[in-house]
Amino acid sequence: MFFPAVQAAAVDGIARDALASYQTPGVSIAVVRDGRTVRVTGFGTRDCGGSGIPGPHTRFAIGSLTKQFVATLALQLVQKKALDLDAPLTRYLPEDRNWSAIAILSLLDQRSGIADFNGPWFLARHLGAVWPGRVDRPAIVAGLESEPREFPPDARFEYSNANYLVLGTILERVAKRPLGALLRSGILVPLHLHDTGFGVPSGSDAAAGCGTTPWGVSRVPSFDPQLTWAAGGMYSSAADMAAFETALLGAKLLTARSLSTMLTARDGYAFGWYVYPNGSDRIAWHDGTVLGYKSAVVAVPARRDLVVVLSNADYFHAARVATEVADATLGTTLPVAEGFDAALPRASLAIGAIAGFVPIVLALWFRRRIVFGIAGGIAAYACASLAWPAAIAVGAVVAILTMTGRTKARR
Repeated sequence: MFFPAVQAAAVDGIARDALASYQTPGVSIAVVRDGRTVRVTGFGTRDCGGSGIPGPHTRFAIGSLTKQFVATLALQLVQKKALDLDAPLTRYLPEDRNWSAIAILSLLDQRSGIADFNGPWFLARHLGAVWPGRVDRPAIVAGLESEPREFPPDARFEYSNANYLVLGTILERVAKRPLGALLRSGILVPLHLHDTGFGVPSGSDAAAGCGTTPWGVSRVPSFDPQLTWAAGGMYSSAADMAAFETALLGAKLLTARSLSTMLTARDGYAFGWYVYPNGSDRIAWHDGTVLGYKSAVVAVPARRDLVVVLSNADYFHAARVATEVADATLGTTLPVAEGFDAALPRASLAIGAIAGFVPIVLALWFRRRIVFGIAGGIAAYACASLAWPAAIAVGAVVAILTMTGRTKARR
């Protein structure tokens, strides 16, 4: 399909302006018109230091775009009558009796009320289950079941990665196969996708994850994909994402009825998609964030038009760039989606590091509430991404609570 030179130039200009504005190493962008990929282009570099231009098959972690793959697998099981969207979770997780009032449907569109597992208080109480390299998903699910729900099931929409962690566990039980095997047989093999899977991007054409630190933009440690897993533990390339989304919206992975179910939103959120009106069309979009990476997809399902943006910087505003490219190439008018703004000031992150360091040192030195102090210190540093006063406030509260805990005699 013909892609006008003026639109190609617009995409190039948006990408280069975004790289400069956000101080981002690299980005890969795919544009699909009427179900055909018309442009896949890389800009910047695959690493944090300035070498290797991203290509169509460069692998990036995609964060929460994983949810679209997992939702597709869930609906494939529904089509086989192996899974019932209206059934309570206890039909598939009978040991988790506190979830008897929650339906599978409420996991998919984020209305279950299950608290997220990456909150500071959950991490403080269940740190052993989420420790990188030793993630214990059954223990995480058990911990989630023991926590109070944020609200009654179906009372409202509230985004929680725990919903898809629990959903992935159910899919494995229903299919009696690992989620990765389901992904391969249900999506990757039929579509001949070779750049996609669960785990950390690897290989000669993998983009290095980068983040803003007190010392500037630099490579960040690899996250543990076992923790984000069904909620955000996959990697892919711009070419593979374009092929997956095109097949999905073209009803090649699901029946037309199942696809309609996937895109039917309650409170603006469907199955791994935010859905908004756009004149006579609907626009569906989602973004993803994981340590070192940012991603987004914007689609007009009825026209099988879409834009994919993958970046190797977790502070990059991929959703903003995707909406700008969509407006320039697809004729959409979606308001700028939420996401991170420009690169965080180094001073803010330095203050956050100090605010988090203090309670950790106090906990270790005085041997008081060590797990709580470490988890709280990490949370204080994370708060610097919002504002440095928040980091100081969290660090101070954690330090005070740590010092008022039980004392273990020092030797």
